[in-house]
Amino acid sequence: NNSAGGGGCACGEAANCWWTTCLDSIAQTLAILDEVEERLCVDLDQVWAVGCSNGGMFTLDLAADERSAARFAGIVPVVGLPHYGFSTGPLVEGIRMMGMWGSRDTSVPPISNTDNPDKTLDTSYNGWYYTSADKVMDDWTSGNGCRGTGQDPLDTTMNWGIGVMDNNTLRCTMGCSERADGVRVVGCIFNSGHICFQDYMWEPIFNFMLDKPPPPPCTENKDDTFLLKKTKEGKLSIRKCSWLASKSKKGKKRICRDSVDHDGVLAPAQEVCQITCDSCDTCYQNGQTKFVRRVSSNGTLILKRCAWLWKRTNSNKEKLCENLTKSHGGYGPPRDACPVTCKVGGCV
Repeated sequence: NNSAGGGGCACGEAANCWWTTCLDSIAQTLAILDEVEERLCVDLDQVWAVGCSNGGMFTLDLAADERSAARFAGIVPVVGLPHYGFSTGPLVEGIRMMGMWGSRDTSVPPISNTDNPDKTLDTSYNGWYYTSADKVMDDWTSGNGCRGTGQDPLDTTMNWGIGVMDNNTLRCTMGCSERADGVRVVGCIFNSGHICFQDYMWEPIFNFMLDKPPPPPCTENKDDTFLLKKTKEGKLSIRKCSWLASKSKKGKKRICRDSVDHDGVLAPAQEVCQITCDSCDTCYQNGQTKFVRRVSSNGTLILKRCAWLWKRTNSNKEKLCENLTKSHGGYGPPRDACPVTCKVGGCV
């Protein structure tokens, strides 16, 4: 039940389907998410939580709980706001948010109707206190490491279809407009009450969720250093990107392809000199790149290459990409090292 109202009761008296069950809804959600990811092909970079009324409030909990926050790309609370004093913003930076709240909502009012601009009072049920939409926007903007209070106007080139609507339908502001990675915090007020299902809400919501943040800009500093090779005796050969750029086309290609070792601090050329190595694309994959297969009981690091993974059967590849998640000494899991083989984010 996602109704916002209703009387309070002790945990032992709560009905199983009411909103005061006192059960661990975070754990339940994660159990469902684990099963979905195991049974279906899921883009793990595009997992969203969407809810209406109490469901909307719960999406804010998912973004603030240490067990769940890192698993979500973003949340969409519809006519749902935190109770007053419980607005924390996202636990980790980079979670997107689009909130939809009704200006005439008397159950979960988004605009202050008290003497405190951060506090609202429901007048439909038993007098619950909520956090105002402006305060939530402020908390989410600062929680994502951004300047301002979430009251920036929408960008004319990035408004998810809101800009073509009548201004009386949705009045929206934005936080984090300065972030280069596309992470945004958006809050919209619509001219209605405690309702969840209107086309003018859901078209922008789906556009917002499907609008993947662009990859970070590809940069290269000529003085950045990379690990060219490491001898059996542990001696390191270190070079600068300017040195690599001076090599012949064939020489650059060979070094970028074959020199793939890490030492825990220094990284290979393909990670440091991305412009010279033409490795900027998020789907870039080098068959020689190494990933962590396992760490043995005596601490020995067992590495495999993307070319090795590519030769496995489809079912084995899927299993390895899903189950191997460890990083060690600069080497990452197969999903990071071999995005094409692991089909990360649509890489093929």
